[in-house]
Amino acid sequence: MTMAKKRSVNIYSYLIVRLLLAFFALFVSQVFFYLHNIRIFHLENFAEVLGVLWGNVRFGFATLVIVLSPYLLLNLLPLRIRWKGWFRKFTDVFLFWIPLMLVLVGNFADGCYYQYTYRRLTSEIFSYMRFSGGMGEQAVHYITDFWYAYAVFAVLMVLLIYRSSKYVLANRSKYNRYLANDICGMVVSFALLFFVARGGAQPKWLSFEDAADHCQPKNMPLVTNSIFTLLESTNKPLLLPDTDFNMAAGVSFSTRFTPLVATDSLSMVNSGCFCNVVLIVLESFSQEYMGCYNTSLKYSCTPFLDSLSQYCTCYQGRSNSKKSIESIATIISSRPTLMSLPYSMSGYCPDTLEALPRILGRNSYHTAFFHGCHNGSMGFDELCAKAGFGRYVGFDEYVADQSLQDSDYDHAWGIYDKPFLQYTAQVLSKIPEPFFGMIFTISSHHPYSVPSDFEVPDALKGQHPLLSVVSYTDRALRDFFEICSKQQWYNNTLFIITGDHPGQGLSPRYNDYDGWYDVPMLFFEPWNPKHQVSERIFQHADLQPTIIDYLRINGACYCMGTSAIQSPNYGFQLLYGDGYYQLLENDSQNPSVHNLTVRSGNLRIGSDAGQRKLEKMLIEYKKLLRTRR
Repeated sequence: MTMAKKRSVNIYSYLIVRLLLAFFALFVSQVFFYLHNIRIFHLENFAEVLGVLWGNVRFGFATLVIVLSPYLLLNLLPLRIRWKGWFRKFTDVFLFWIPLMLVLVGNFADGCYYQYTYRRLTSEIFSYMRFSGGMGEQAVHYITDFWYAYAVFAVLMVLLIYRSSKYVLANRSKYNRYLANDICGMVVSFALLFFVARGGAQPKWLSFEDAADHCQPKNMPLVTNSIFTLLESTNKPLLLPDTDFNMAAGVSFSTRFTPLVATDSLSMVNSGCFCNVVLIVLESFSQEYMGCYNTSLKYSCTPFLDSLSQYCTCYQGRSNSKKSIESIATIISSRPTLMSLPYSMSGYCPDTLEALPRILGRNSYHTAFFHGCHNGSMGFDELCAKAGFGRYVGFDEYVADQSLQDSDYDHAWGIYDKPFLQYTAQVLSKIPEPFFGMIFTISSHHPYSVPSDFEVPDALKGQHPLLSVVSYTDRALRDFFEICSKQQWYNNTLFIITGDHPGQGLSPRYNDYDGWYDVPMLFFEPWNPKHQVSERIFQHADLQPTIIDYLRINGACYCMGTSAIQSPNYGFQLLYGDGYYQLLENDSQNPSVHNLTVRSGNLRIGSDAGQRKLEKMLIEYKKLLRTRR
């Protein structure tokens, strides 16, 4: 038995039903977002669950009213044309269904991709569009791997269209009789819609930070939606932190870094240390997958790195971001991204960036950046040119120098780690000493592809596919070090190994404020193999000042980090999460204890002293960006 159509001449009830159906569809996509990322989010009590639900109502209706405002406006104006059949069909298709479909597609797509970035969709997506870098091949993998998201979307749209077709707006037979009512209804409706669109009666329009009124900062993405964050970041593309100068008064922190050699009177220190430096940044490597950091593992994915760590100084590594494009810029320049747009893509990044490779270049170092991805990917080649790298070696250079085999290419990102690392070792051997080589691997990432000749360990079969590609990269590193160990420059080279950011957290320990950013930080001196474990937090922003001090270079610069040589026991991590700022510090009395400070809007987590220190750091960060040094 088919359901009869319900006809109405009440335009207001008709629009309310349409809005409710749209909100239902948006809420379903929010539920999908949560279920697909359920390992990441932890709602601690029923009150927080209720807060998230109410936040979805508030942010959801605000988003829909803004997106559908042309549709609502045209249907509320007291004009006769709105009762014409052709007009309703036009507005339904182009001003209701298509915008709603875009909202849902964005939310479903973000539900799949969030696990890689831990950030909702923002306006930076438009910046990515100018970096081609093999994105077409990657898009194919995302569509095929997450087909179920599009299936849910298609079913939802069919149900939505079917249900809305059962409630139709009938033509009005008379018009003039209702003119006064229509005008009053329009005024009242516009006032209500304005109230809903701005998110309530608060002084300012709804923003990222308001999500913290409903839940913990780490769960804020459950409250917002992808189109809201996209529109919000487009409106404020360079969201910088609000800061309170009075609150930060008396706190000592400066971005001006003075190297140890500038104050050390020993001639042996002032003479400089011209050893080579090879900085290896591993894609999506977390301490969670490594036995040397996580002793509770039944099977370590990194047997080679575990064995190498026995001859390394091992720090508590922390990334300053969950995105490669932000992490690489931080490592190179000691400038983390503390805003909604990646630093390297923002107007604050100068064409000539005073960064580590430029400083080393002025001190007789030959510098090169190695990345097996397609040239142009993420704009790394542009960033390297700004930072002063003398040479960029990517996919194009590999193809030009090597006889490219199909087995070398992963058909997504670029050259598999094993052949590219072996090629990198050959290129390094041709660079005059002293040299600084920075290597960024690519294989340990979605779509989790490994060469056909690599045998995945039995213990990892059936586990998360990321573990298999981490195991492959570890094997590739073993072969790389075997080649390097036979080169003359090996025993005069400091090797530093870290991750650009952790991959997916697979356990509760690594799905929290601290664990989300745990990466390895290993310092290996072949001529002085030693095993030391430091509880010091070592963030990516600390690499530039630490390397400058290690090489005993008089390279004064501006940094958002500190030198582990000048401050061996205390370190901190500063970052911008999804709508919140976070500071993690070693406790002054017990370095193994980490003091957490978080702020988002009016919400504060942590001690007053931590809040003052975070405030001071944000003030100095603003100054650093605006001077474009």
